[in-house]
Amino acid sequence: MPIIQEITGNVYGDLMVLCMSGQRAANGAVLWRCRCACGGECLATANQLKTGKKSHCGCKTQRNYHHRDIAGRVFGDLTALFPLEKRDPRGYLIWHCRCTCGNLVDVDYNNLVSGQRISCGCRKKAHDQAFPSLVARADGTSIDHLKSKKLPASNTTGVKGVYLIRGKYVAKIVFQQKQYHLGTFSHIEDAIAARREGEDIFIASTLRHYAAWQKKAGMDAAWAEENPIRIQVEKQGGSYFLRFFPELSF
Repeated sequence: MPIIQEITGNVYGDLMVLCMSGQRAANGAVLWRCRCACGGECLATANQLKTGKKSHCGCKTQRNYHHRDIAGRVFGDLTALFPLEKRDPRGYLIWHCRCTCGNLVDVDYNNLVSGQRISCGCRKKAHDQAFPSLVARADGTSIDHLKSKKLPASNTTGVKGVYLIRGKYVAKIVFQQKQYHLGTFSHIEDAIAARREGEDIFIASTLRHYAAWQKKAGMDAAWAEENPIRIQVEKQGGSYFLRFFPELSF
């Protein structure tokens, strides 16, 4: 069994070793209980102490703004009331806050000032309830309808959007509750190709924009309400193209 060198009473930086803690680090090394010059206590291995890797309880890594007085300041729906006598694992003060809905909640300083917490949770709950209705349609067009492969009862060709009318094959697509004619052809292969091109223009592009919008909307309900999807269909030189708003990168 390895001999444990006694270091009780030794001082390393701001730390004075009090005693063995009875605990061990992940590598099996003995953890020593130490008192810092600031009055705090911590655990450290002998190697950490002797090499200088541990020279204080962590107080010197805590920035002043951890202690900044934010009483009365408003962060979203939360008003900081007073700090509690406890900190989160990173050393930030925990503040007792009141939400505009009336609930009281404890939030650490960093989450408040960084905007990561802006309510007691009621805003997220309201957003989760409203979210399905926000994303069910894209400017008058049902997303589920765009994704559907179901053939209408009137279809006789077996290809969605391609119809046999008076001996000709007609390709068309329904978008925003409006029917767009994609061409009339003598051969079904040409009609199918026109329909596939129409699907790329109308359906695939809309679903890509919808996915990008949905991702952003899922993180920010206020933004989603202020920026609903709008789609403009334009025709130039016999071809259709779509303009999407709000503009998104994906």
